[in-house]
Formats: sequence, structure tokens, C-alpha cells
Amino acid sequence: MSLAPRIDRLDSNLLINGNFDFWQRGTSITPSGNQYLADRWQNHSGVTTNYSRQSGGPNLSSQFFARVTGPSGLIGLNQKVESVFSRYITEANLTFSFWAKVASGTSAVSVQVRTPSVVNNFTSSTLILNTVAGTATTSWQKFIFTVPVTNDMKSLGFMISVAVVGAVAATTLDVAQCVLLQGEIADPDFCLAGRSLLQEFRLCQRYYYVWGAVGIGGNKSPIFTAATTSQVRGALVLPVAPREGITPTVTSFDGSTSWTFRRTSDFAAVSANLTGFSAPAAADPNTFIVYLDASATPFVTNQMMFVEFARGLRFDFELY
Repeated sequence: MSLAPRIDRLDSNLLINGNFDFWQRGTSITPSGNQYLADRWQNHSGVTTNYSRQSGGPNLSSQFFARVTGPSGLIGLNQKVESVFSRYITEANLTFSFWAKVASGTSAVSVQVRTPSVVNNFTSSTLILNTVAGTATTSWQKFIFTVPVTNDMKSLGFMISVAVVGAVAATTLDVAQCVLLQGEIADPDFCLAGRSLLQEFRLCQRYYYVWGAVGIGGNKSPIFTAATTSQVRGALVLPVAPREGITPTVTSFDGSTSWTFRRTSDFAAVSANLTGFSAPAAADPNTFIVYLDASATPFVTNQMMFVEFARGLRFDFELY
């Protein structure tokens, strides 16, 4: 039986990782631009902020919650709902609920909804809802808001955000248990859309996957082949189904560029300063030919070798 959840099942939460259980990129991030944070959650702040995973929450349904800390200005986070999910919405309204609090004083909490100009491409977007959902205090409280559904939301996908509005001093916003359900529901409970935690994580990996392999003497890749004297290529099979037809952004997990290659013939080391990674969209949904480019010419064409690395590669299939 497959562990992959059906993407057309929308009897519960439209948001993925609404309970902030998964943080593949790290549990404390100071983002640049529209960088992703906890899995599926993206920076929605107009100022420099820090996002971190915190233990606990408003009740026993949470193991973790997200904390956003920043100076005066707009601070918050958003999630983009892919059209492969939104096209199955049948209700006229959605119910968005979440728990929130601030570190001191009170702050108005806003909810925004945007639709992209092109399906799943948010480079350009249209604001269709911008409203104050209520006032956050220093105690956890639950916010419930009705979101009218438009045809563009269903056909193009959409972004929904929660943020503190008009903060006049440094502030901290805590957010937990985000739920987006079909229909108008008076007091929605937190849920994972009928998914187990494993299925929830598989959905996170649809958008972001950390690849690595363990071999004798450390972490080794499958066999790569030197296509030229400055580039090696190898096929990596991901055990999940990422977004199809997408050219992922590929980076090393720890940001390092100085890697060691070992020849398969005698396991001798070949050092290379890598200048880039790439993986064009796969013909097979799970298999990617990964290109590793070197700044010099350390390879012998057609030579086969392993790639030795500390933490592996990151594949980013996210919505931007």
C-alpha cells in the first residue's frame, strides 16, 4: 500500500505542516527575501526577521510552534497552496483558523490572500483579500476567519498569510495550529487532513527534499561519470514524487563547494572546487540527472567516481 496521500482528498486541512512539525532547512533561520522556513512556510515580512521552532503550543495538539521576531514593521509568514490541491475545492468559502500571541502589548493580526498571475507562479500576484482577523495579546488565542473562494483561487492556486500589522517596536509573533478547511466551520479543531505524520512529511518532501547516501568510509553518492573534464553527471532517484515537470534548484546541504571525488577504479581522491549544481526537470518523475560543475579541469572524461560529501544535496521544488 502506498504511503503517498491522495492529492484530491480535501476533506480536511488544505495546509501542509500546519502544526510546524517539520523544519528540514533548520530550526532557526534569518531569511533573505521570500525564503522558505519551516516546511511549506515562507517569509512574509517587510523587515529583517528571525524564524525559529519553539517547543509547546496553546494545547496538547502541538509539539512545536513558529516564532517570528523582528523590529517595527510587518512580520509574518505565508503558505502557497498549489493548484493541484485548490482545483478540487467545491465549497464557496474556506475557514482559516490559527492560534497566535505576541510577546508584549497587543497587535492587530492580518490575513491576506493572493492569487498568482500564472498557475503556481507567484512572481506576479493579485491581492484578493486583506483584512484584520483580530487582536493578538500575550496569551494564546484562537483566530477564526472565513475566506471567500474565487475561481482564480481554484484554477491558479493561492497564497494565504498571517502577519502582525503596524507594530511600532520590536515584537515577537507566535503562531501555531494553522488549519484551512472547506466550508464555514464555527470552531474547527486542528487536524492533519486525515494524514499520518509520515504522510504529512511526504507531502513536505514533494516541495523540498534532502538527498544523501551512506557508503563505506563516509557518505557516498551513486556512481557519477565525468561528462567533460570540468563536469560530472549522475542519476539520483528520489523516493518521493516531487512536483512534476519542475526544474529544481540544487544546492549542497551545508553550502560547501570544496568536495572530494573518489575514482571507482582505485578509490583515489580527486579534489574539486564546485561552482554549481543543476538538475533539469526529470523525464521520470522521480529520477534526476544531476550535474556538478567544477572551476578547474580535475576530471578525466568518462571516468567513473563517487562523490564524497558531508550532508548531501537539497532539491527545492517550491512555489515562488
